[in-house]
Amino acid sequence: MRKLSILLTFSAVALFGQTTNFLGVGASYTGDYYASTVAYGRLLSQTSGTYNFWAVDYIPTSLKPITVTSNLSTGIMQKVLSTGPVTFYVPATAGLSSSGPNTGWFWSAGGLATINIGKSGWTLDPTVRIGKTNVTIVGAQQYQVIVGVIFGFGW
Repeated sequence: MRKLSILLTFSAVALFGQTTNFLGVGASYTGDYYASTVAYGRLLSQTSGTYNFWAVDYIPTSLKPITVTSNLSTGIMQKVLSTGPVTFYVPATAGLSSSGPNTGWFWSAGGLATINIGKSGWTLDPTVRIGKTNVTIVGAQQYQVIVGVIFGFGW
């Protein structure tokens, strides 16, 4: 049964040309430090190009002592334009932020471009997002510009 569901998923991608799910990991830069991002999306509407979008950002806020802010958020991502192998999306998320004993809220919005690498299902996804948290972090900005590249796979 599992093999049949995998076959049907890959067949749907080949027939409709739009992935129903994607998963990616990447690196980003916040202006002070390099960070990492994990992203997942699931297609909600084939006709409108709306996705459920989930992102986790691990952003260093100091090196001595090392402090990392973790932002876990979910929301929607809307397809806005598709030209050849490049598709442009606008993600907006809200969720939790944590840095040491401090916990609070986090939101982000921005843009993401998906560049298909051949017909393999692999993608290169440059992103620019602006995030805001209410967690007080000594020496860090509460608004964060997150510029990065995600290497992903759609199925």
